[in-house]
This record gives sequence, structure tokens and C-alpha cells, in this order.
Amino acid sequence: MYLDRKSRDAIGEKKFCVRCDKEKRLGQFAMRERKGKIYVNNICTACLGKAQRSRAKLKLFEALGYACNCCGERNPQFLTLQHIERGSNPYGKKWVNGKYVVSKIQSQLYAEAIKSGDRTKYEILCMNCNFAHGQYGECPHRLGLTPEDIIEQLRADVKGVGTKYRRVRDTARKVDDVLKGIAKVSEDV
Repeated sequence: MYLDRKSRDAIGEKKFCVRCDKEKRLGQFAMRERKGKIYVNNICTACLGKAQRSRAKLKLFEALGYACNCCGERNPQFLTLQHIERGSNPYGKKWVNGKYVVSKIQSQLYAEAIKSGDRTKYEILCMNCNFAHGQYGECPHRLGLTPEDIIEQLRADVKGVGTKYRRVRDTARKVDDVLKGIAKVSEDV
């Protein structure tokens, strides 16, 4: 006999998770049947998921290192996996019916990286370096850019933008004024 989550919640029973020490609905625990008896796990599914993600991340760090390959950040909460190959599709994203469908989840990608241990395909980066790599093509640390260089680059990117719009707007106003003047003169005549 299998009880889905809604059926377990409908029973109305509650149980304490031995991991987080919180009382939760029965539907928040994994259940299995063995020899006609139903067994309820002592750890809630949220705590089980967290433990599985932590175990995968530890194995990933053991395989690829415990620090960002770009800036050297060592706090594990900031570190993530970077798929190095350009133009690749590590998560297996496919365009289906007008939206992206991801065929690989993060745990599968972690498992691939752990299994291969290939530092030419995968590397550990902090979230900042990973974001910069994805957003700008490369991290400023690797390019040797200082914050002042980046601010100057931002100023150069902004310079001149918007002046064309202001010129068009001012020209349109002048044309409107001229047309109003012509209309006023033609009314007087």
C-alpha cells in the first residue's frame, strides 16, 4: 500500500524530525512499505535533501579543491561549480514549446564533475567570479582589472548615450514651435 503526500497529510498525524527537532505533518517524511507494513523515516524530506546536497558539495570540493580558482575565496557558502567549456550546455537546456527545459539538475552535474575530476572541464569559482564570467565573459581578477579601470570603462560606455534622444526631442520641439507659429499666422490672415 502506497500513500502519496496528500494522502499522508490527510491522515492529520504529525511527527518530530530527529534532525531539525521540529514537529511536521506526516506528508513531510519519506515513507516506504516493507512486508505489508508502512515505515516512516525519522528525518523529514527537507533535512534529507539538505544532507544530500551537502554530501555532494563536500565530494565536489574533495575532487576539485576548496577554493575559488580565480580569487582564492575559501568560504564554502560562496563556492560553486563552473563548467569551463565555452559554448557548451552543461545542464542540457533545450528549447521546447517556447521555454527552456532543463534535462540535468545540479546534483547530476555535480556527480559528473566528481566522477571525472577533470580540472580542464570543471572548476570551483566563488559566486562573484562565476557571475562575472557568465555576465562579462571573464572575471576582472583574471583580466587584471582594478575597480578604477572598471569604473572608467562604465563611464566610457555611458558617454554619449542619450544625447541623440535629447537632440531629436529638442528638434521636434522647435518644429512644433514653428508649426504653431505658422498656424497662428495663417489664422490672423
